[in-house]
Amino acid sequence: MPQQLNTHVPVHLKSSFNHLSQLMRQDPGDRRFAPAAPVDDFSQAIISLLSARKILVLTGFCILDAMAGETDGLTGALVLASTLSLLNKSVDIVTDKYSATLLKAGLQAGFPQIAAKIVFHVIPTEQSSADEALRRLFESFCPDHVIAIERPGKASDGHSYSMRGELLNHVIPQFDSLFETCRRRACPTLAIGDGGNELGMGRLKTYIHQHVLLGDKIACITPADYLIPTGVSNWAGYGLAAALSLITGNMLCPPAETEIAMLKAMVAVGAVDGCTKKRTVTVDGLSLESYLTPIRQMIDFATHCLVELHGKELFHD
Repeated sequence: MPQQLNTHVPVHLKSSFNHLSQLMRQDPGDRRFAPAAPVDDFSQAIISLLSARKILVLTGFCILDAMAGETDGLTGALVLASTLSLLNKSVDIVTDKYSATLLKAGLQAGFPQIAAKIVFHVIPTEQSSADEALRRLFESFCPDHVIAIERPGKASDGHSYSMRGELLNHVIPQFDSLFETCRRRACPTLAIGDGGNELGMGRLKTYIHQHVLLGDKIACITPADYLIPTGVSNWAGYGLAAALSLITGNMLCPPAETEIAMLKAMVAVGAVDGCTKKRTVTVDGLSLESYLTPIRQMIDFATHCLVELHGKELFHD
């Protein structure tokens, strides 16, 4: 692993990072997972990402009734890819066949300037083939950080489930073996989720059992080094981008209009809302305006902080 640039969040940014974390933990969908989740490694994750050079981003959550990827997780993954690329880091995205086309459409709509830089790895469905593909990817790419955002994780019975308790691993590959490789090889992992069934949520297993509907069945048991619970997984992409903006002094968050453009492009090629299961420009059953409110709050907060720090107008990249 590369030597870390820093091991602590600068004192003057601690309250700002705490505020961003709270904005991400809003719960308009009343899932009751993120607001009281007893673990939040947001600040530590920022420091770890700053020192990384090669990052894999894992995402994609298939909705069975539609047999298509949902809108949540995908734009957050693309925002992270853009932000980290602007920091001169190498970023590849790992997904399955149900979300690959959606991600590529979203990337072209939101961040065409980095489209040529981002490599997509589409992992086969059959699990032994998936595990081998993930092993080869780790060896060839040599990541020094792996992020999972809204990707199904393995429950205690070895299966993966939706929030409704629907079995998933007969149609999509599990990526847990990559996290296990990371643990053996001392490669830091970061997990982002909004319900407890996502890859990397293992450290919250007891909490999920007690507070999440069907938690004893769906809770992921695979842990991550850094864990970020959030009201909607995409929001964490913006929260991390905002925090990285503050710590580097450069605005890295895209405007909210970019989010809308990505959602529209992905829905046009088949993405669905994970709660309604419909092809609409919405995320997790929220109205578009309700969904965009925390994103706008984080962008506005980061912009205000940077203007305060630097005394000049800022523009989105």
